[in-house]
Amino acid sequence: MNSLGFTPNFNPNFTALRRAQYDCKNANGETKPITIYELEPRDLPYLNRYADTFEMSDSCAAKEDAKTKKEIMDYAFEDAIAICEQKKEGNPDFDKTHVFLAFDGDKSCGIMTSGIPKRNPDFDDNVHYSSRKGSKLNETELDWLATWSSKGGEDLFGTGKALCRELFVTSERDNFDDVFVESEIPENKSNVHQVYNQKWGFKYFGKRRKIGDSFFIPVIKRDPALLNDTIIPLQISRQDKLAVMEDMEKKQPRKELDNVSVNLDALA
Repeated sequence: MNSLGFTPNFNPNFTALRRAQYDCKNANGETKPITIYELEPRDLPYLNRYADTFEMSDSCAAKEDAKTKKEIMDYAFEDAIAICEQKKEGNPDFDKTHVFLAFDGDKSCGIMTSGIPKRNPDFDDNVHYSSRKGSKLNETELDWLATWSSKGGEDLFGTGKALCRELFVTSERDNFDDVFVESEIPENKSNVHQVYNQKWGFKYFGKRRKIGDSFFIPVIKRDPALLNDTIIPLQISRQDKLAVMEDMEKKQPRKELDNVSVNLDALA
């Protein structure tokens, strides 16, 4: 049984939807294609097992932010499991909630979760997909994003940008206009928020605050230790999002794939 109370039933057929392919670069500047998959409820056994057996590459583990990166990965996988559980149960609030995994060949290199339902019963009875006070129902949120290189893999540049682009594409399909993100300020002073702002088109939106001060609260149970972490709020409007998508397409073209289910275990 995992930390969310789910006991995996190890079915041999674990699949994910093959969404898109992007070109990234390795340390030598060589082009390396990555594939982004969207996970389905039947991927729960894969997620449970993978979260427990994953190993970073030596180069990734040696980086200054390796500990922070691993913590974010753990939170992302924990939420991914909870999301797939809710989808398996047919919870309609999670119809616009997504889990994406990026692969370099047979090596995973990134994860992103988005659109986790959020509520504030003292404010209204609606399901919101952004934690920002004042957000409208057509705003979603990038909840977790982490990139890495797996054991036996190599460091790649552009995986995070590809995952962010996939979120933008998906937000259009889900009829979300704006996208919000709470960029956490880790202890190692990593300036991740500057990447969102300078490279991905997000704009600073309000003052630094604690995660626990979010107006709309995720319906997925979170580690209480997270509530005291400091974040910088950022948002991208639909107008800016479309402009950034156009620019991203010129620099890192998106190749739409067949959207069919693929056996993830064949990759692992």
